[in-house]
Amino acid sequence: MTDFSTTLPLRRARPSLLARLVFMMDVAKSRRALNQLDAGQLEDVGLSTKEADGEVARGFWDVPATWRK
Repeated sequence: MTDFSTTLPLRRARPSLLARLVFMMDVAKSRRALNQLDAGQLEDVGLSTKEADGEVARGFWDVPATWRK
């Protein structure tokens, strides 16, 4: 008998609509929090004010591929 769990390629399930909405809400919340940091706090996390402003200006749907689950 063949064990198909080890021979078939793993397929990633597409996130549900609810999961995608929750993720987008988290992104928006993170960007709002980033917008509240002062220059010293931004320096602590390795960002310039210009970089932070650029990130805050992005839409909640606009995230790097590495952020996606």
